[in-house]
Amino acid sequence: MVFARADGMVHAVNAAFRAFLAAEFREFVVCGTRLDAVLPLAAEPALAAMLRDAAAGETMHRDGVRFACVSAPDVPWDIDLSPLPAIDEYDDLLVLAVTHAAAPAVPSEREAQLLDRVEEMQLLNDALIGSVQQKHLFLTAMSHRLRTPLTSIIGFGEMLAAGDVADPADQCMVSEDIVAAAQQMLGLIDDMIELARLDAGGLRLRRETLAVTDLIDEARESLEILAAARRQHVVAPAPDAGLRAYADGRWTVQVILKLGMNGLRFSPTGGTVMLRGRDLDATHVAIEVEDTGVGIRAAEQATIFEAFAANADAQERGGGTGLELALAKRLVELQGGTITFASARGVGTTFTVTLPKPVADLAPPTH
Repeated sequence: MVFARADGMVHAVNAAFRAFLAAEFREFVVCGTRLDAVLPLAAEPALAAMLRDAAAGETMHRDGVRFACVSAPDVPWDIDLSPLPAIDEYDDLLVLAVTHAAAPAVPSEREAQLLDRVEEMQLLNDALIGSVQQKHLFLTAMSHRLRTPLTSIIGFGEMLAAGDVADPADQCMVSEDIVAAAQQMLGLIDDMIELARLDAGGLRLRRETLAVTDLIDEARESLEILAAARRQHVVAPAPDAGLRAYADGRWTVQVILKLGMNGLRFSPTGGTVMLRGRDLDATHVAIEVEDTGVGIRAAEQATIFEAFAANADAQERGGGTGLELALAKRLVELQGGTITFASARGVGTTFTVTLPKPVADLAPPTH
């Protein structure tokens, strides 16, 4: 313990403090000398400020900072400062509780292994909790998505059963609404099953060499039927006939369809979805799906590929399962490809799917 004045002059030290000092310093006369003669870093501005604050009646602790002693500069010390009650002429006397900061104990090899194992278990536990929470959110969102079309089916069915719709034309319209709601439910269930198969690793791919133009044409034919009913357009400029991908034909067409249907849903009447294929680089081809829709809100772009991601436009317009983009991303990545997008609000969105080329089509290395 060191007793000092606010101006940094040492008044006295106790025996315990002297015992900390090396032998050649134990007889060192510190009384009447400056504090930095014993603690060289006492002149540091932060500690000088501590002295002033302590003199004003505040108890101070230098937390997280160590000070070196003059006799052992490599040994850290902790410092606490407290003012003493006024004693005659010593009205600004301070007490410095200077404690030896012991070095942290080094764990044994066995202890280190146990600590590592505990950390691994904590990480696994955190991951498990996150997985359970994610599944809970997934089930909640899925239940909500199923409830909407199911409520429509029940409501329209009750209207027909009660005879509230007498006109045959109206009955036909209600029946079409029931079929549309049922198809929406079926689409959601199909997407959910496919996503579950992907998670379980149960989806088997049949990758083969395929012409990109054939993949686009198959998707275009289905999209044109949907577009005609909505008075929209689907265009597909013919890509290079020799452009080929190494992919699963069925699932790749499904990806193009999901992206195209997404584009039609968010495009206005008279809007257009364009399908393009192009040579990307020496190892990959690209398939682009461009729409003239509302574009993706900036706040939603980071989560656009998550299942049931919040989408204000989708909620306003209805339709879709909320799983299309999540499934498309998983299906593309499973084939060794990537999916990205560029979007501008009020202009539209372009999704770009990249797929590997067949080995036979790879450009030979240059030397």
